[in-house]
Amino acid sequence: MLFNLIDIDEDEKITLQEFILSYVTLEEKLRLKKIKLQKLDDDLRGLAEKYYKGMNENRGEIMTSEGITKSASLDIKLLEAKDLKPMDFNGTSDPYVIFELGGKKLTSSYKTEILDPVWNEEYSFHVTSRNMILNVEVWSQDAYAQHDFEGSVKIPISELEDQKKIDRWFEISNGDEKTGYIRLCLHYIHSKYKFFSDLYNNTNDQISSLQGDISELNRYYDLFEKPFGILLYGEIESILEKRILDRGEEVSTYMINPKKSVFVSPRFSVAKSGFAHKMENVLRGTLSIN
Repeated sequence: MLFNLIDIDEDEKITLQEFILSYVTLEEKLRLKKIKLQKLDDDLRGLAEKYYKGMNENRGEIMTSEGITKSASLDIKLLEAKDLKPMDFNGTSDPYVIFELGGKKLTSSYKTEILDPVWNEEYSFHVTSRNMILNVEVWSQDAYAQHDFEGSVKIPISELEDQKKIDRWFEISNGDEKTGYIRLCLHYIHSKYKFFSDLYNNTNDQISSLQGDISELNRYYDLFEKPFGILLYGEIESILEKRILDRGEEVSTYMINPKKSVFVSPRFSVAKSGFAHKMENVLRGTLSIN
């Protein structure tokens, strides 16, 4: 197995050139990884600056007796629906949506002869209480008679209290009968200061985690300045186990658990293993990375 990994050109011979190439390849991949992680760090710092500005702009916001700001709002994006119940003789429907919150109603456009409509329309409501409930109704337009009721769903504002934007399919029903699904993107903001401060704190956690990863990556890369540095310090196996080069360079990589670094504390194994074992780690580590 190890022989096959070293034998890059598959000629059943292992040359010094093949070994050196595998070592140089690892060094280059670590260098490129450093560049990508630094770019991510720059992006996160830009976001943190933006969120800090938002915090300052809303630091003096006024709260109502309901514990929300006077500018509290619910933004809605009506995306699509699917599996609607046919309401016309031709087996289709002409659906549209009515949103109601706090006595205010907003109506979407209607789509003709379709059971899986797409809207991509946006709406906004002023929110005056944490206890308000968004009522979403789907109807089918009828040019010659009373419009037909497809179904509805009620969404308590309290379910959106964390101020995170959600994109979700909601089941609609007419009484006990399920009549389809509607996809909505909802974003409730009851305190802009808290909204921006939460984002600012989370982003700083991500930056802190990323900085730890960059420092360890720099340590690996700096070993290449020494003759067979990675080899003699026994770090190839450590790099391979941590899958350092398989990690993404997107913000989402650090959003899963901002407090936890994607790397593990470095291990120094010189005293633990002999030179031959470290040589095998070099070859296995460098040549098994795509």
